Amino acid sequence: MSAASGGRPTSTVVPNDSPNLYNRRQKVYEGFFVSAHADVEAPCGGWIWFGGLRVQYGIEWTNIVPPLPGDIQYINLLLTTGFRF
Repeated sequence: MSAASGGRPTSTVVPNDSPNLYNRRQKVYEGFFVSAHADVEAPCGGWIWFGGLRVQYGIEWTNIVPPLPGDIQYINLLLTTGFRF
């Protein structure tokens, strides 16, 4: 079992649909995530079955249009399984 955390920069663009104006907003914003995962292995004769579970929570502070709230929060769940021989 282990855990990880970190930050991530991301870029986003909000285009303008008007054909006569070139007015778009672009911003690089920050995010942060924490995650934990666990793995298991079970020998089965001449091969090994393995599986794992990873859970990740993240938040990104976009604020691309300042008067509107734009924070994004997410939860990811990843399941892995396979055989090794």
